[in-house]
Amino acid sequence: MVRKKIAVSLAATALAVGLGMSGAGSATAASVRPAVVRPLATVSCGGHTTNEPITNEYSTNSSAVYVLQCLLNLSLYYVTIAEDGSFGPATLAAVKRFQTCDDLTVDGSVGPQTWPALVSWANSTGWVDYPCDPS
Repeated sequence: MVRKKIAVSLAATALAVGLGMSGAGSATAASVRPAVVRPLATVSCGGHTTNEPITNEYSTNSSAVYVLQCLLNLSLYYVTIAEDGSFGPATLAAVKRFQTCDDLTVDGSVGPQTWPALVSWANSTGWVDYPCDPS
């Protein structure tokens, strides 16, 4: 995951330099986040939408859980979980961390409030838990 983010960061930097983009915005972004940046068009978690089914630790829908795990990995800086389609303790902890850092109801269930927030964060250049540290 780290190698992927670094490769994407290098590609984004090369694109920005090639397009002549530089200046004050670069220094501000570097001071807010580490040097790892994702361009908006890199999110690919199997065609996720904000209309995914409610998913929680009792879920048996492995494709929805896989999408959830992928989005969590793209949204959380300090946590990386296995994308195995199983909603286990690590996925539950990551969901609760995400919900805490995004000021959502912390219930460990991914429903109509959490799905859109996950999609939004996965498509952003930031991470929901940086600098949030709920531990």
